[in-house]
Amino acid sequence: MRRLVALLILAAVAVPWCGANLSTAAVHSGGRGESNYGFAHEVYAIHSSPGASCYFNALWGVKFEGGAGLGTYALPGVTAWANRRIEGLAVEAYAREFLAFSPSAADLASARAELVTMMSAAAASTSQTCGQSADEALNGLPRSVQDNVVMAQAAGKYVLTKVPNHIGTDSASLRAFYNAHRSEYDNICIRVAVVLPENIDGFQSAVANGASPVNAVQEFSLRVENDGQLGCFDASTNARDVVRGLRLNQWSAPQSVSYQGLPTAAFFSVISRTPQPLNAATQALVLADIKRVNDGAVTALRDGIFQRVGVRVNPQLGRFANGQSGLGIYPPASPDLSLVPNDGNSLSLGAGPS
Repeated sequence: MRRLVALLILAAVAVPWCGANLSTAAVHSGGRGESNYGFAHEVYAIHSSPGASCYFNALWGVKFEGGAGLGTYALPGVTAWANRRIEGLAVEAYAREFLAFSPSAADLASARAELVTMMSAAAASTSQTCGQSADEALNGLPRSVQDNVVMAQAAGKYVLTKVPNHIGTDSASLRAFYNAHRSEYDNICIRVAVVLPENIDGFQSAVANGASPVNAVQEFSLRVENDGQLGCFDASTNARDVVRGLRLNQWSAPQSVSYQGLPTAAFFSVISRTPQPLNAATQALVLADIKRVNDGAVTALRDGIFQRVGVRVNPQLGRFANGQSGLGIYPPASPDLSLVPNDGNSLSLGAGPS
C-alpha cells in the first residue's frame, strides 16, 4: 500500500527555514530549498482549492488524493508535486548562478500570464471543467504558492531561451508554428481498405495501374460498406499520424491489423481535408506539439542542470534517482503492512495550516 502516512507532521515541522539544512528541507537544490512545513502548506493549499487542483492536474499531472490515514495524501500526487518543486528550484538556482537570471516585475508578470494561458490550454485539451478561470484559481492560492510557481515558470522560460532551436510558447511563436504546420491541424476524412495478406500484391498493383480508391476498396477490401469511408477526425486523434504526408486519395503503407479475427493489412487514404483556424482547441494541440518538439532538448538540459547544481531530498519523500521516468524523485519502497504499527495510521498531516 503506497501511501504517504508518516511524511509530513505539521506539529513536527513547523520550524523556520534554516537555509541549506536538510533536516528541515523537503527538497533542496543549488542553495535553494523548501522546508517541510512549506511543502506541507503547499500540498494542503492546492488540495483545498478545487480550481487549482483541477488546473494543476491537467497541466502537470499533480493530483492529491486522500491517503490511508486521516489527513494524509497518497504518494503519487505528493511525488509529482515534489518533482515539480525540485525542478523549479534547480532551474532557478542554475539560471541565477550561471545565466545571470534576475527577473524584473515585468518578467514575473509575463511568466504569470504565460502560466495562466498554459493552465487554461491544458484544461481545454483534457476536457476538464475547473469551475473558475485559471487566473482566478491561481489568485486563490496563498501568495507564497503563487510566487513559487510563477518564479519557476519565469526561470524555466529564461533558461529555455538558451536552448538552441527552442520553440517559444508566446502568442507569436504559437502562430508561427501553426502557420508552418497548418495541415497538421486539419479535420481529415479517411478511407480504409482492409486486405487479406494474399491479396496485398494485387491491391498495390491495381492502385499502381490507376484504380480509383473506391474501385480498389470494392475489389480487394473485406470492409466495403460506404466504399471504405472510415469517418472524419480532428487533430486530437491519431488519424493525422496514420495519414501524415499523404496527398488526397494516396494510399498509406500497409499496417498490420486484426479484422474479424483475421490477420490483415489496412491501407488508409485521405478523402478530404478541412483547414481549422487557430482557436482555443487548436491552440491546445499546437502547444502540445511544441512541447513534444522541445522535450528532447529540454530533458537533456534539465538533467544537466540537476547534475550541475546538485539535488537533495528528504528521504521520507523518496529518493532522487535515474529511474524509469528519467531523473527525478521516486517514492520510498512500501514496507510490508504487517510490519507497520496501526496500519500506518497513527501519524498524519492533521487539519493543515490555518
